[in-house]
Amino acid sequence: TFKATQGWNATTTKCASKAVLDESGLVGAVCFHGIGLRFLNIHGTGERHTHVVAILEEIYNERSDIDRIRLCYDVGCKFETAAKTLLPGKNITPRIGRFHLLGHGLSCQVNYNTTRTTGFGLMVGEELEQLWSYIQHLIRSGRVSSSPRKRQKLDSCLLYLAQRMREIIGLNLQRRWKRMNEIRKDA
Repeated sequence: TFKATQGWNATTTKCASKAVLDESGLVGAVCFHGIGLRFLNIHGTGERHTHVVAILEEIYNERSDIDRIRLCYDVGCKFETAAKTLLPGKNITPRIGRFHLLGHGLSCQVNYNTTRTTGFGLMVGEELEQLWSYIQHLIRSGRVSSSPRKRQKLDSCLLYLAQRMREIIGLNLQRRWKRMNEIRKDA
């Protein structure tokens, strides 16, 4: 149950038509540090588990040495079953990021919390949301651009951000190391 929706029924909720749009959305995957890994255009449908599965399959195909993926997903509780069915034999641990976790019921808040799961450390789980905020300026111009031009803008912007994040990753790791030592000292 999702508290954030307050029980609305998706079939009766009025929303603007997306029929005139080339792409109706974008699904992405980032690493723990927020560096973009994969992005997938959504055409005409809403966000589905199959989009996330397609991204995960692509990551597994490129990196055969990966034995486990720790995944933060807005609906990680629902995706866990889908992952076992659609990606059999893959070791995927889905959890819910801290912000989105607040919209879930108590059982999800306990069972899918990154801070209560070994291997996630202090991961916030909202790194992709931060990336979306970096590229929000592209939304307005993207509405009047052609599909190839939108992809070109997104590619250029996301590649630049990935390069920039790689350049400052050392500073971010130092900051996190310092914070971790402060937390350990206080504990």
